[in-house]
Amino acid sequence: MGDPQYGGGQEDKNDWQIAAMNTFPGSLWGQRLEDGSPTAFMWVGEPVRTPLGVLIAGDLTQNGQDGRWRLFGETNELGRFLEDYGLDGTDGKLHFPVYEGTGNHDFDTLEDWWYGGDAPAVEAVRERMLKRFDLLGIDTDGHYTWVWEGVHFLQLNLYPGRGPRSDTHRDPQGSLAFLESVLLKQVAGSGRPVVLIHHYGFDTFSTQDRWWTESEREEYAEVIKGYNIVAIIHGHVHNTRKESHYQWKGYDVYNVGTPFGEQGHFTVFRIKDGWLQAGDVAWTRDDPERPTTEWHTWSHTKPISMGSLSD
Repeated sequence: MGDPQYGGGQEDKNDWQIAAMNTFPGSLWGQRLEDGSPTAFMWVGEPVRTPLGVLIAGDLTQNGQDGRWRLFGETNELGRFLEDYGLDGTDGKLHFPVYEGTGNHDFDTLEDWWYGGDAPAVEAVRERMLKRFDLLGIDTDGHYTWVWEGVHFLQLNLYPGRGPRSDTHRDPQGSLAFLESVLLKQVAGSGRPVVLIHHYGFDTFSTQDRWWTESEREEYAEVIKGYNIVAIIHGHVHNTRKESHYQWKGYDVYNVGTPFGEQGHFTVFRIKDGWLQAGDVAWTRDDPERPTTEWHTWSHTKPISMGSLSD
């Protein structure tokens, strides 16, 4: 998912999102898919297993605040995210481990002059990263990587870039160099599938120069060229835009949905036996303890190479 964005939108949107995700495991793959083609799923009728974790593609907060100042009505956006989503599936309302990154709104604190450093959400990602015990690599700017069942994941936060940018205070903080290092040292030669997570995508809204530039995207493409990139996950565009699963330079890209709107969204991924399957799930504001969930507007299934798993 993307954009929990505490302090923006409906105040209770994350309560519904968390309840929907908590109760979705056990639902059957491929049921009630609106496009009328449940056979698009490989595992139609099988229960959705307990997820290994929840990936969050940025914008944890609306204004980057942690309660030290009252610039807006919301005073502790970050605190609410930390309390609700937790870290490891036992310390918050969410029942699963969380692997979050930052987005542009997390930099928009307007309080930088007082903090004397990075925005609170940016600092929190760095601190929480150090508490995870399954990571294979980290850097001082809060980018990190891990492997689940032979699939390599990288959390790149805002977007994969060198930074800093002179025209904005939103800084990719060397994420592209981190990505390049991990691919060369941990992935090269293995053919291992790789999933990349960052806030900005490649849709018409995300590709405005105020977010990241064409030259930055071209440099990104050069870094990942030749690797088995099976998915690029992003947020940023909420649910109002139609680009949900699409391709960029031949790579499959997934805008994974947010809790915004009367019907929030998240995406379920399954990788098994050389296949990747993804589907949009939407929830309805009816039962606050167990919202009605359904497979919704899109799904995608494809074969993938698992590479060498001996290491």
